[in-house]
Amino acid sequence: MILFPSMQFGGQEFPDSASVLDFASSSGFTPGPGKTLMAVGDVAGPGASPAWKLMYDATGAPEPTWNFKGKFLVGRGGEIVVPGDDLEADIVRLLAE
Repeated sequence: MILFPSMQFGGQEFPDSASVLDFASSSGFTPGPGKTLMAVGDVAGPGASPAWKLMYDATGAPEPTWNFKGKFLVGRGGEIVVPGDDLEADIVRLLAE
């Protein structure tokens, strides 16, 4: 899981990466293997991080219009997919491949 905090959706995120990490940690999130919290940045538009640009290019997905709308899964072989309505089933399917 890679989390990308962004101020692009109504300014609802903490303004700096240290504050995001403090909040996430106080809520039980512990960065480590399989769980990464990226720096606060853009996920849409010309300033979107290279990771987001890669995911858009690989899938043809539109940019997210609100928090938690931009989700991508990466399979064991590196393929990037946009999950359907059943996120858990898509994760299980990719893990089984």
